[in-house]
Amino acid sequence: MYSFMKKREYGALNPLRLERAETTRRVYSLQLSKNKELALSHRGGVNSIKIETIEQRYLLSGGGDGKVHVFDLQAMPAEHMRNEPIASTARADRHTYAVTSVSWFPFDTGMFVTSSYDTTIKPAYEFDMESRVNCQAMSPIASHSLVASAASEPRIRLCDLNSGAFTHSLTGHSGSVLACTWSLNQEYILYSGG
Repeated sequence: MYSFMKKREYGALNPLRLERAETTRRVYSLQLSKNKELALSHRGGVNSIKIETIEQRYLLSGGGDGKVHVFDLQAMPAEHMRNEPIASTARADRHTYAVTSVSWFPFDTGMFVTSSYDTTIKPAYEFDMESRVNCQAMSPIASHSLVASAASEPRIRLCDLNSGAFTHSLTGHSGSVLACTWSLNQEYILYSGG
């Protein structure tokens, strides 16, 4: 790495090449944690995970079994033990089918939103989307409380958590919408892929 820095200092190396070399070095130095492991809590695969952004302490996981678990990443289990979930969805609140995505509320670490193939989005209310939900997203910077849903239909529907109603139906796709995400610097910009 030192030779790359010297070459860059003397102008013999393109800055992009230095950046690529450093990125490659960092990627190859990544390792799995030898002292932190989460318990196997889902039957089937884990479809979505999110770490809350305020404390960066809690991990939310949604699985193929319709369950949602919360893990405390700073908890220190006994030696050779795995971190168990600190909270899980109650049987009555689980999704019927696989959870497709999970999101933390941007300003409240105690609340989250989930979506599922059972055609629902579940925060404080339950929104019936009438088609299989592939993804949902909340803006991390917005003053609004809109949840965008990408479903097996050629539109995105916006759900308002304040009113419990659908507010907008955004068309433009010709088939299923598979993914959506809000802009990180403009609160009313939404990106989608289908």
